[in-house]
Amino acid sequence: MASAIRAVASQKQEVTKRDLKIEHNGGYLYVDLSVKPILEQSIIPGLMMIVFEEKTKPRAKSATSLKSTTKKPRRKAAEELEQELQYTRENLQSTIEELETSNEELKSTNEELQSTNEELQSTNEEMETSKEELQSLNEESATVNAELQSRIDELSEANDDMKNLLDSTEIATLFLDMDLCIRRFTPKATSIVPLSGTDWGRPIKHFVTSLIDMDLTEYGTKVLKDLVVREVEVKSRDGNFYIMKIRPYRTVSNLIDGVVITFENITDRKRDNEALSKSEQLYRTLFELASDSIVLLDAETGTIEEFNQLAHETLGYNREEFQQLTMTDIEVEDSASHIAKHIEYTIKMGSDTFETKQKSRDGGVREVLIKAKAICIGEKQYLLSTWHDIKPHEQ
Repeated sequence: MASAIRAVASQKQEVTKRDLKIEHNGGYLYVDLSVKPILEQSIIPGLMMIVFEEKTKPRAKSATSLKSTTKKPRRKAAEELEQELQYTRENLQSTIEELETSNEELKSTNEELQSTNEELQSTNEEMETSKEELQSLNEESATVNAELQSRIDELSEANDDMKNLLDSTEIATLFLDMDLCIRRFTPKATSIVPLSGTDWGRPIKHFVTSLIDMDLTEYGTKVLKDLVVREVEVKSRDGNFYIMKIRPYRTVSNLIDGVVITFENITDRKRDNEALSKSEQLYRTLFELASDSIVLLDAETGTIEEFNQLAHETLGYNREEFQQLTMTDIEVEDSASHIAKHIEYTIKMGSDTFETKQKSRDGGVREVLIKAKAICIGEKQYLLSTWHDIKPHEQ
């Protein structure tokens, strides 16, 4: 039965063994053994059905045969041995066939395993290559990340510097985009335009400024149109004066991306200029109304730098003519060296008073008393002098 089961397992075909003798209750049964494979789909693969079909006892032998058998027990034993040998041969043949089948299956499995091993080896090599490439990419990524981090740090530092610069500057500044919307502003700008931190992105035209008769939107549109910087003096309702400059906002790549408006407070400067203008006007009035001629000379060259009206009119010159003269041109010939010595003395001592003679444009000679004082304006030295007539000029 074992050989039949092995044969069915390997060949997947029904095997039948006939006239098998089985011991039973001290006697013998004769059966036909059938082993069938169950090839239909089943939960458990490899199922077999074993069928035992009992047979009637073989026909009894004749008396002669029985007698002959009794007489020949050795022949019967030989037949039984022959049956057992035949059974053993069949089992051995079945075992050999099963072994050959198993060897073929093992050979096929070995080939499949070898092929799988080669594929795994190839996959392993590809994975090793991919690992090296991934490691190289990781190194490049680490380098790029380090560079990016460095640039981020630089950008953060630049932003901090820019913020502190904008917060500390005394110049009100507005940064507007291409639509003239608020991009950034300095704290000083809030004194001109009522801005807060939530106003970024709002158009500048939505705000009422403190400037008198000034439309920032109009000026910004003109600058974006022709890219020409505009500068104008403006006044605010609180009495302050500003120099307003509107210029294009240029990126690092020289692209126009809006406008920048700056307001430089010139209120103090304007008041100082007005005070200086008044002082200069007063000085000029006193200068021109003086009873003596007043002349400012270049101490090094002796040229006339500044003078009042009486100085050139007394000698008969107009303003343009008198400004082209030197002390040598005015002094008579015999007093030229005399005046040079006094100029040198004045520079050395700081001041001097002396008499000399001067010639007028028409050739007349006048005696004058000169009071001179050395002064410095900047790094240059001058002589400030007054000329007082001692005697009327002679013809």
